[in-house]
Amino acid sequence: MLASPAAAQQVQCGPVPYIMASLMGRYGEAVVDEHTDARRGAIWQMWANDTTGSWTLTATLGITTCIAAAGQGYDGQTVLDLIGDTPA
Repeated sequence: MLASPAAAQQVQCGPVPYIMASLMGRYGEAVVDEHTDARRGAIWQMWANDTTGSWTLTATLGITTCIAAAGQGYDGQTVLDLIGDTPA
């Protein structure tokens, strides 16, 4: 699973409904994993499209969601695989 350099350099944030609609509508992705990070107050979600292999990792704080990473070649990774955290 590789993130593109452009995706890794640009953090995009927006209202939760806007980011969700973009991931579902533009990329055909759906939530495949979720992790609540009680220490940081964030909800991490892994979005993926099994057909195209695209994936997106998002972090939500309150009413704002940010795209933390994105790429191609999704093969079952979880949120914790990417953020290297332990469950709260």
